[in-house]
Amino acid sequence: MVPDGWIETRLGNVVEVNPRRANNLSPEDQVTFLAMPDVAVGGGIANRQVRDLSEVNNGYTAFREKDVLIAKITPCFENCKGAIATGLTNGYGFGSTEFHVLRATEKCDIHFIYYLTMSHHFRGRGAANMTGSAGQKRVPTDFIRAYHFALPPLIEQHRISQTLFTWDRAIEQASRLISAKTRIKKALMQQLLTGKRRFKEFVKSTVMIDTHFGLVPEDWPYIKMSQVAREVSERNGKRNSIPVLSCTKYDGLVDSLKYFGKQIFSDDTSNYKLVRRGQFAYATNHIEEGSIGLLTHLEAGLVSPMYTAFETNDKVHAPFLYALFKTELYRHIFQVNTNASINRRGSLRWKQFAEIRVALPSLDEQKNIASVLAAVDAEINLLCQRMGRLKEQKRGLMQKLLTGKVRVKV
Repeated sequence: MVPDGWIETRLGNVVEVNPRRANNLSPEDQVTFLAMPDVAVGGGIANRQVRDLSEVNNGYTAFREKDVLIAKITPCFENCKGAIATGLTNGYGFGSTEFHVLRATEKCDIHFIYYLTMSHHFRGRGAANMTGSAGQKRVPTDFIRAYHFALPPLIEQHRISQTLFTWDRAIEQASRLISAKTRIKKALMQQLLTGKRRFKEFVKSTVMIDTHFGLVPEDWPYIKMSQVAREVSERNGKRNSIPVLSCTKYDGLVDSLKYFGKQIFSDDTSNYKLVRRGQFAYATNHIEEGSIGLLTHLEAGLVSPMYTAFETNDKVHAPFLYALFKTELYRHIFQVNTNASINRRGSLRWKQFAEIRVALPSLDEQKNIASVLAAVDAEINLLCQRMGRLKEQKRGLMQKLLTGKVRVKV
């Protein structure tokens, strides 16, 4: 049922779809250029490139200020890659041929059209109408022109888009705060984990000693991993109901089924390695990417036989060591040692890993450092949860406002 005052129409009746490019520019003019990575997942422009028009060939997609860009390929379309083109050099832009361009007529507010094309209904219908072979599917222009929806009066379109923009602004502010906190955490990790910044009660010497990978405090023993850890290789056997884990660059050990949304591991897990709470595991062939994890959220999990698992002794506070291994410095150290490995090309087995050195403060200092970093992590997690709630609320509000189930005051 169409709300009072709204009219049923098709998108092609109120916008120009993929309009012709402008011919009033000279080759010396500079224009904005957008590739697919420049448009953010969930909407918005993440990066703007500036190029001379002479560098842009006739095959590129042309657009103007306030045009709506929609990714036409999978999975970018499903992930809501799209934006309103703003902040364009000379008011014009060019981009990937994998964009559709929508230009408003006098019948509509372009911001309303943007939110309409970002809606769950539009994206779902578009995904269902894609054409092409698997992996190369595209949303056809005909679908966009024929998309059927209810259009409110122009003034109501303005109010709807203003309301949704308020939510976007709140989400953007939350995102900025998360980015700022993440930068703070990164700086703290760099200073605390290398001893450049310390708790006064633990300092026995202010002298720093030079190592192959930088300066460390003199009163922090610089030892090999073999002195504080040992490899574990307990096999699953016939155990049941133990989740299979995968190791990720940012999140450490995660439930494989939940993370990938499908089974990527063998049906027969009898030879898989058992990792218990407090033990580490890393992807032997991918540790140079930072793929190492510490199991803290489960009593036990299974990892691929290709993983390496180990546990530390009572001289190590595991969260401290895990934070250290997640730094860019140790990602580089893993990469250097992987490249130097002669045991197997492209992998870092325990024999080589055990030779890696760490600067290890006292157990109490390790715990203090880990506690500070955990507090920052807790703040970031709360902010991420808040942003998630804002996004969920916005999705629900979009559905109601764009269909007229909830009306704005005009």
